[in-house]
Amino acid sequence: IKDFGYKFELIIVDDGSIDNTTNEIIKLTQNSNYSSFIIKGIILSKNFGHQKALEAGINYASGDAVISIDADLEQPPELLTELITFWEKGYDIVYTIRENDKSLSLFKRITSKVFYKVYNFLTGYKIEQGVADYRLLDKKVVKVFKSMPEHNKFIRGIIDWVGFEKISIKYKSISIKNRNSRYTLSKMVNLALNGIISFSPRLLYLSFVIGLVTLIFSIFYSIIILYLYFFGDTSPGQAS
Repeated sequence: IKDFGYKFELIIVDDGSIDNTTNEIIKLTQNSNYSSFIIKGIILSKNFGHQKALEAGINYASGDAVISIDADLEQPPELLTELITFWEKGYDIVYTIRENDKSLSLFKRITSKVFYKVYNFLTGYKIEQGVADYRLLDKKVVKVFKSMPEHNKFIRGIIDWVGFEKISIKYKSISIKNRNSRYTLSKMVNLALNGIISFSPRLLYLSFVIGLVTLIFSIFYSIIILYLYFFGDTSPGQAS
């Protein structure tokens, strides 16, 4: 990263790791002696999930701008220079979009595309395909984010919803060999459902309509069965 003349704080969030990450973070925070940045660590008591870990880092940050990036470095750190440059030009949110990644499984590419189409349809908002959690937020955006009382925040949806001046940057992810992701299918499904439910009343309306139709059908069917029971012919047990 070129020298912007700023002081940086590097916040590392340990989301319930099962390797030696905790000890390494402690070593880094104890031995950090750099003039341009300091290193801080947040060690969560268990694995709370990707969104919670991101939220913890954002809440703990104190700078004029906050940049979030995944620790596996699949997202190119070289983009930090561009993120900061656009922020200096007056953009409050500089977010990144991952270009079509052939290294991802066909299943993950299809489910990702389906999720964004369903999300955009049900919520009325439009999150671009491939939006990542690699982004820069100005401190005024962070202030709004911190003020939101939601327990389970869908951060991508919130950042799209809050407004402010935005600009996007596209990138190609860096392939990491022999990497075993702990982001399971169930976690992806929970994230998708949380995102849709958090931002859309349409599912509530849909469930109401389905319930109403079912109720009307049940009433008419009950009337027919009772009529057949008293004035017609029903099979044994049908009326009950």
